[in-house]
Amino acid sequence: MAKVSGNAIQLGDSATATQNFVLQTNLDGTAKLSRGNLGATTQDVLTVNAAGVVTLTNGLSSTSDTVAVGYSTGAGGTVTQLTSKTTAVTLNKPCGQITTHNAALAAGASIRFNLTNNVITPLDSVIVSVLGGGGNYRAAVNNIALVGGSVDLILTNTFAGSLSEAVTINFAIIKGSAS
Repeated sequence: MAKVSGNAIQLGDSATATQNFVLQTNLDGTAKLSRGNLGATTQDVLTVNAAGVVTLTNGLSSTSDTVAVGYSTGAGGTVTQLTSKTTAVTLNKPCGQITTHNAALAAGASIRFNLTNNVITPLDSVIVSVLGGGGNYRAAVNNIALVGGSVDLILTNTFAGSLSEAVTINFAIIKGSAS
């Protein structure tokens, strides 16, 4: 059930304020989504100021503990390269982990492989990071190869010797727009 009062709408009709949400727009161009009831003290969960800056908080206490921004559990996936470090992989999720093949990669050498992903559009940004590998690897996105549905990733061995291990690469897609 929704209640309306002036520039605010209460979503929910629970006696427990933390189970209700209030959506409010203000004349100064800000908007807030808060936990609570209309006319009662609420804790802001999401605030968008007039400049478009978004602030997230936990919404459960009077402190301003910030919360992580990103994908929730279940949004991601995993995939493993099967035959070499240059083998293309497919993972149609907005985030996840790629485990490379354990083939040798010479000191200072770089390889490139394709990630096919139907979530990627040409206006998106793909971020990558290496999990593990003792700090001996660097991962990057080949931005020139970012097209709808795929991107090339580059893995570099920064160690002084050849390494033969499976490397886990985390990735996340940040949706973009030109308008």
